[in-house]
Amino acid sequence: MVYERPTATAAERHAIWRDLEQRYLPWRDYGDLAYAAKGGSLAMDPAHLTWCRSISSTMHWPNASPMQLWMKSETDRIGTFDSYAKLCASGGSAPFLELVREAGLVSPFADGALSASVAAAEQELRAIGLV
Repeated sequence: MVYERPTATAAERHAIWRDLEQRYLPWRDYGDLAYAAKGGSLAMDPAHLTWCRSISSTMHWPNASPMQLWMKSETDRIGTFDSYAKLCASGGSAPFLELVREAGLVSPFADGALSASVAAAEQELRAIGLV
């Protein structure tokens, strides 16, 4: 909800965040911390130090990009490392999907991207006897 309105003012984002906290974290009590109580805790939360960091983390962990890099490294370690180093150096300089594309990866939102990565991981785990 917070990220659905990129043009929202700070006050509007605080109100949205306050409503989300009241709904999903009703036990939170900020006492006399007025800024946090009015929804300002979004900016105080270390996991949300920046909006981009939060979105990036959210998109990174469940997506198929890290697995795609691993799969590529199985046949081209040096090329994959170079691609990964370039991706790291470019971080934040372009939109997420553009960076993924520049790294030669399939969008994690593309049909089958995650299932292909999961299948490769299952195959590797079977090969080493963990599945």
